[in-house]
Amino acid sequence: MVQTDNKNGRELQESYLSKLYISQPLTLPEDIKNYVLNPREVDREMVYLERYVSTKDPDLTRIIFMVEILSKCLRRHSEFRDYTKLLVRIVETYKDYQYSIFCLRIIRSVVGSKFYIPLSFYLVRILKNAISVKNLIASGRKIDYDMVKPDTERIRSEEHQMFVIEEASSVLLQHMSMFSKNIGFPELAGVVISELKKLRIGIYKEVVGNMISGIDGQRKYVLEKRNKLKLSGIDGKTISSFESSIERTLGQ
Repeated sequence: MVQTDNKNGRELQESYLSKLYISQPLTLPEDIKNYVLNPREVDREMVYLERYVSTKDPDLTRIIFMVEILSKCLRRHSEFRDYTKLLVRIVETYKDYQYSIFCLRIIRSVVGSKFYIPLSFYLVRILKNAISVKNLIASGRKIDYDMVKPDTERIRSEEHQMFVIEEASSVLLQHMSMFSKNIGFPELAGVVISELKKLRIGIYKEVVGNMISGIDGQRKYVLEKRNKLKLSGIDGKTISSFESSIERTLGQ
């Protein structure tokens, strides 16, 4: 299907990665490996993807394919910044409950990054959307991360809801753990805990409560250590030393 670039009304020219996805050559695994080892025109790939997302009925699997490859190809801070902006745009475009698994796949591509991205906002939103769904039925279907495309029957199932809640919770804790030694963790944790408290309802009250307990435990631990720190202004060396002294992380 020919896709039209919404910016200029012309046919969208395929990028190298999009051509790989379309052709699916027998050498695909090797082609991907070689591209990751020696990325080419990463900026152009991101521009293509940004425009492709804006086309009519884009293939969500193609978006995932490109996002996950590009996540391994970021060499410069500017590339990471542009990549992050692109992911935020994608997640905002597909924020409805039916796209929960798709968005979780997108978020997982950067959840291990040492650079801070406000993923907690999007993960809490995914949790809220899932917990809010009512009148579900047990379908007996096994749900997995390959199910990125909306399916009306699936999203009305208890299994889909449970998968989304469990995975969103797991990814949120993974994200919070990445920064749980950070001197500013208590403030980040406070915001997340405040939002999670609003979700302690129904049968998921205990699940959310356990998340809050774990995050709050680390918040108090870091805060206790920080209160003993003599810090005057922004002292990078002192902050680095403090964060290195934090012995435990979230979940330990």
